[in-house]
Amino acid sequence: MKRTTYVAALAGLMITACAKDSGQTDDASPATGESPVAQSSVSGTCSMVSDAEMSEALGVPVTGREETTSTRCIYRTAAPLVYADVEVDRENADAAWQGINAGDSLIGAQQDSLAGVGDKAFFGPRDRLYFRKGQAFVAIEAGFDEKVRDRALRIARLVSGKL
Repeated sequence: MKRTTYVAALAGLMITACAKDSGQTDDASPATGESPVAQSSVSGTCSMVSDAEMSEALGVPVTGREETTSTRCIYRTAAPLVYADVEVDRENADAAWQGINAGDSLIGAQQDSLAGVGDKAFFGPRDRLYFRKGQAFVAIEAGFDEKVRDRALRIARLVSGKL
């Protein structure tokens, strides 16, 4: 019994250590649970769009944001199904665009093309919006309800205007 508990605990620690992002810290505030990275970052994707601008695009107030990497920002609201997950890749846009198209082709996913957002744009699986503008590739997920595509489109226009 003790050996089984030890092995399970060790496995849990290994999974936690392996899953942690290399730039992530354990300095979360115990009172709020908010990561200092999310609140202090000014150079990545979170710095592109203010909370007020994203609140307007989402149609509800942003209650917090988290910059998981310098290329990805998640804006949260009080409604768990309404949020914005925005990824902007300025270094590997060609490869990212080719990869998402190849992946969609491989699984037979429908791509609903869009006009008026960047140079090329489409909705992929799970109503995720992808677009290219110049040397940037952007992926946007705007929640999971009946208004997700409208929100994603507003967010895409907002982000596209800042590239």
